[in-house]
Amino acid sequence: MILLSPSGIEFGNSTNSWPRTGICVFRALFTYRGRIVHLYGGFPITALLDDPAQKTGMLQSILDSILFNDVRPKAGSAVNNETIKRLVAFLNDTVVYPVSMNNLEHRIKSAGYKMYHELISKYMAAFRSSFLYYNAEFHTVKGGGRFGQTDKYYPVDTGLIALTKGNMSENYGSLLENAVFLELKRKGFKVSVGKNDGDSSEIDFIAVRGAEKIYMQVTATLIDENTRKREFNALEKIKDNYPKLILSMDKHDFSRDGIQNIYIPDFLISKSLKE
Repeated sequence: MILLSPSGIEFGNSTNSWPRTGICVFRALFTYRGRIVHLYGGFPITALLDDPAQKTGMLQSILDSILFNDVRPKAGSAVNNETIKRLVAFLNDTVVYPVSMNNLEHRIKSAGYKMYHELISKYMAAFRSSFLYYNAEFHTVKGGGRFGQTDKYYPVDTGLIALTKGNMSENYGSLLENAVFLELKRKGFKVSVGKNDGDSSEIDFIAVRGAEKIYMQVTATLIDENTRKREFNALEKIKDNYPKLILSMDKHDFSRDGIQNIYIPDFLISKSLKE
């Protein structure tokens, strides 16, 4: 089994340092062989393997290498390996949901593990600095200020979600949102989660790059009328003139009233936004 250390994977927080080859492989598989991407993500070495057991083994090797060769030395060794893996599993279970240190501490303790607020915070910082997870802060749509003390966390590869969650058939939306987030980061956008003023409606992503700003919703499909109403209503409440997009897996175009509906595979192969 080949072990990949963090130094062998080109993670980074600038556009030029993102693993472009991996993203290209990811996008091709997503477009033409979507089920494979659901299970195994887009690391190039994983995509090149044929045997499912080898793919899973490679993903586990990548995760273990990052956790124990990079994350743990930064955060300290006060907890055992199983507790660290449990923290990763909890994070993967909350993709697309707000995460707070108090919530993570409660879940860790409820599962019978000992890991307190300060140590969890150290590990979360180490996850980010090791580029295993990326966080998106909540900001108000009007004014753009920080909203609350929770963030959303997205792993660097969707295969890592399936590695800890198993059957992903019920988590299709999580994978789609994670994939779109990663592509926005690769394109050089600073990404936050939006909160509309005066209600609880959420904008999945506010993507900013220089003078550009884009409001974006991500959903599996807009076929259901209630889903369509929810996604459009959240964007319709925003009164400025920046682009407003809804990304989905629908081949039918549901665009209306200046809000554009984009097919997610087209977005992932850069047919919609410039590099």
